[in-house]
Amino acid sequence: MKGRIITITLLALYLAFPASAKVKVVNRSASSEPSWINGTEQQMIIVSSKAPTMEEARQKCLDNIRLQMLDAISQNIEFTSSEISTQYTQNEMLEFRTQFNSELRKQSANIPYIKGVTLAKAIDSYWEERYDKSTKERYFVLSVKYSFPKAELDELVAEFEKRDAEMWQTYKDQQSAYQNITEYEQIEAAVNALNGIKSYFFDTHRRNQVEALQKNFLSLYPQINVEIEEQGLGYAKLKFYLGGKEIMLRAIPVMRSQTATELAYSSSGSAGLLTYAYDTCPKGSYNEITLMWNLPGKRMERTVTFTVPRNNNTIRVKGDVYITGLLNEENVIYDINVSLTFQAEGYAPYTVKRLELKVPALKAPLIMDAIDEEVDKDGQYTLECSTEAPIIGSDVRYNTLDILQGTAVIEHKGVQESINIVQPYKIMVRKVETISEDEE
Repeated sequence: MKGRIITITLLALYLAFPASAKVKVVNRSASSEPSWINGTEQQMIIVSSKAPTMEEARQKCLDNIRLQMLDAISQNIEFTSSEISTQYTQNEMLEFRTQFNSELRKQSANIPYIKGVTLAKAIDSYWEERYDKSTKERYFVLSVKYSFPKAELDELVAEFEKRDAEMWQTYKDQQSAYQNITEYEQIEAAVNALNGIKSYFFDTHRRNQVEALQKNFLSLYPQINVEIEEQGLGYAKLKFYLGGKEIMLRAIPVMRSQTATELAYSSSGSAGLLTYAYDTCPKGSYNEITLMWNLPGKRMERTVTFTVPRNNNTIRVKGDVYITGLLNEENVIYDINVSLTFQAEGYAPYTVKRLELKVPALKAPLIMDAIDEEVDKDGQYTLECSTEAPIIGSDVRYNTLDILQGTAVIEHKGVQESINIVQPYKIMVRKVETISEDEE
């Protein structure tokens, strides 16, 4: 490969500690000093160390062997996968390799092969115990010959180049993702991913690139805003935007209100739905619900205001509408049952005559005539009704909130009137197999 140092001739990191006239060799591991101590050999590492104890001399030799390996790795890595060669001049590349070598030394404790260096794997070793008459010092000189084949160097180089390529690819992926943000969670994930690789890039050039991209992602948080798209008594639909473009935000806000109760929130796509009960709200004056999202570096708020009409005689539908039925293989729902709760104040007695509900999950309205359910007192009353008319279920629903609309015809004091229904709903169907007449 271009630029790769193929020959592994490692210079001996040998400290010449000659025994002078004042230094006496007290003990030695062999009768004579091996010839390899003063030479160099291909695919071999030769090191020497001096220390007060043999254990310290061994540790110094191990450290020197590791440093020789790291030097060889840094000289042979090309960084072609991370585009370093195209971003640096020749002089800058030399400086980069120096930085890389320094970083490798810091990380050596976590490199499995480097951690596996032991004197038990040494090809040969030689030691002397010496005594310096002038200083009264007793010390050891240890020399070690350690095998470092080209195959092992290539394996280490490949390992580092692979990791470097993965780190750089993470940066490139997030760089591409920045151009196509569709949901809040993408921003959060990108900031965390870039933070994870930032410490790896020890060279100034790439670290600056990662930090700049991370700052770009962080700058998106203040650009997120929320708007009220639709509102009615008991509910509000919200939309989230990033720089004028819709964005998905699944986070549940903190909701507060001095008057409204039963605050609930759900999200679907770029939309959010707030529902609430207003029974205890003062009539004829403004009521408020505050929603707060705590984003990094920004607290986003939206206040929903509403007024409950002054009317001593009221009736409304409260809470979820529950729909059950049987679903056959043709996607037809039958034996449909509906359960919904009326809340009346100063209104009873009254009779529920008819229901017509438009449900997003159904292709036709639910119509229930001749219900004639009589209610003789105020407060909550749960109506259970059904229809035998089969209805086809919708095949596809994209980013729809579970809200139905419709009317209930109520007879009160001999007069029939319609009340509007805009409520969240839950539909549960049980699949059944269709049995043909032949099978019977």
